[in-house]
Amino acid sequence: MPRLEIGRYEADPAYRAFIADLIEKVCVCGFCIFGGSVESLPIILEKLQTIAHKAGLPRLLMSCDCEWGLPMRLNKGGTEFPHLMALEKMGDQHGIRQVATAIGIEMSALGLHWNFAPVADINSNPENPIINIRSFSGDPEAVAECAESFFEGLESVGIIATAKHFPGHGDTSVDSHLALPSIDRSVVEFESIELVPFKRLSKAGIPSIMTGHIAAPMLAESLGANKREQFLPATISSYLTKKLLREIILYEGVIITDSLEMYGLQQVVNDPAEIAIRAIQAGADILLMPTDPFAAFNGLSEAIREGEIDIVNLEESYQRVEKLTKKYVKSDSPKITVKWLEHEKMAQMAATNAFSIVGEIPKPLRPSSVIIIASGSERERIQRDALVDFFSKEFSTTRLFVIKEKLSDSSLDCGDKPLILTFFRPRGALTEESVLNSVHSTVAELTKILKERQITPIGVICLGDPYISERFSIFKSHFILNTYSDSMASLNSLFRLLIAHN
Repeated sequence: MPRLEIGRYEADPAYRAFIADLIEKVCVCGFCIFGGSVESLPIILEKLQTIAHKAGLPRLLMSCDCEWGLPMRLNKGGTEFPHLMALEKMGDQHGIRQVATAIGIEMSALGLHWNFAPVADINSNPENPIINIRSFSGDPEAVAECAESFFEGLESVGIIATAKHFPGHGDTSVDSHLALPSIDRSVVEFESIELVPFKRLSKAGIPSIMTGHIAAPMLAESLGANKREQFLPATISSYLTKKLLREIILYEGVIITDSLEMYGLQQVVNDPAEIAIRAIQAGADILLMPTDPFAAFNGLSEAIREGEIDIVNLEESYQRVEKLTKKYVKSDSPKITVKWLEHEKMAQMAATNAFSIVGEIPKPLRPSSVIIIASGSERERIQRDALVDFFSKEFSTTRLFVIKEKLSDSSLDCGDKPLILTFFRPRGALTEESVLNSVHSTVAELTKILKERQITPIGVICLGDPYISERFSIFKSHFILNTYSDSMASLNSLFRLLIAHN
């Protein structure tokens, strides 16, 4: 299942020919979508289905990462719901099902069949650079319950759900997009923490599980892996995929790898053919986003001829994928009408219900200044600008500081009652780009300055990463507010709350 860049497909004839060749010559089972709009995407996807039909192939499975809605991957359109951690904070399983159902309806309307969600990882490590608010919770039972509700919502509207990232990506301090994380937990710890949601979702019949580029040496050793095999990522570990997930947990659905482009795997094996062979040998049914789909296909073909791949296992994989396609991919599905306004209202309500406030917001709220700390990433620009516009308009008499680069002590004339806002969530990237600014290090620097000046913030608001708020616990602020998401719905809910106290 290769990557499909919609913008490139629209602009580049050579790329369109390449995608057509993948369908006709490699017989891919589908594509993982990046970019596009709610207007352009359904047209392009249907063109690709036509190519498959003319080639005498089954309809293609169209997948996308829509953990918090279409805007996670699309460039334009779709409802941006709060992140999964915010959904758990609502304390409403029915509400989680409603959100997942709404996401599924929007996906179906565009011709998408497969959502790589819910995240079933337990975010037990506050320094996790990639999971964070993508996880429902640090509590295994809470994650299991919420993930099952999310699955039920997608299932109710015919969207394939995926539990990820097996055997668990929560207790890592490394982003698997950039390097290989290793979880040094015992078998007992895995059983009581990481595996709890996956076992529950397997029993509930979730149609797919995604293996992660995560090593679990003690767990693999308990399953019989030798010293070399213990440090292999689950993606290419037969002990973690075939033996644990398929034979011990007895999972019967489709096993799909995480993106094979990611450096966490590339650091172990970087030949696309070898990666494909080893992932299939380990027990994967679908290879997601190989760096070179033709090389992967040719490598697998040669391995089959040489007897390196068990043809019986391969046929079983085919049958599982064929069963999935027949159940979820319909050529005669009725056209779906999306109630966009209702979905926006649902997102807004979910965001509001997720807010956690320790203390009490003063009324009227009269900060001496507003300090906004955000990363310098262009990806946050829209939300950053919305924050600046809001405070410039509603708190026009208050000094406003936006810190995107290194904090300058001399320029921070913040008064004696500043309001602090942090705007940050960890993000994975398939490139080696560095975030322009570490919000955590800037916060550490700011708290030190405030303490030296004996200044107590009037309040602290954390949009996104909730662990940042713990750094401000040294102050006796009036309130600390966590939104558990940096979605536009969370921002808009925050604006309404602050207006009510202004």
